[in-house]
Amino acid sequence: MTVVITGTPGVGKHALAGRLSEALGRGVLDLSSAAAGLGAAGGDDGSYVDTEVLRDALPGHMEADAVVVGHLAPHVVRRESVERAIVLRRSPYELERVYLGRGYPAGKALQNLQSEILGVVAYDAAGSFGRDLVAQIDTTPRDGQATLDAALRLLDGGGPGDEVDWLAAVRERGDLRRYFSY
Repeated sequence: MTVVITGTPGVGKHALAGRLSEALGRGVLDLSSAAAGLGAAGGDDGSYVDTEVLRDALPGHMEADAVVVGHLAPHVVRRESVERAIVLRRSPYELERVYLGRGYPAGKALQNLQSEILGVVAYDAAGSFGRDLVAQIDTTPRDGQATLDAALRLLDGGGPGDEVDWLAAVRERGDLRRYFSY
């Protein structure tokens, strides 16, 4: 059975996957790398992924006890192979700084911020894997070790995870128009 680590870009998925892999003695399957290697990536920069191609090709290339990491996990990993899915979340205000530091184009940054605020990846994960297998971890107040500790507790049956509601936080700060002004 696999452990899935997912979330919007910039929340710490790959950092946690590496730490979790080491702690559990499991290999890591990066879905972005898998997409390129399995012929599911396209576009000028390889950023487009054909999720149907990846979903069909993935089972034959996935270790039985892997840590699978990527924001597309809810769309390509089959429910029956999932032991637990962990959705990492981060304050949109912190994510803005991450995207600025990474040089994201404004449109791409805004799209990812909207996704995080609305909890799109968490919603997709719950729909794909079932609410009982999905838990959230808010990485905003945690460093890498604290995030790993929270993930290990979840894998050991230690609670439902964090409740995350960025939409309420953004609304309370009066920033709805800042992120959703069409």
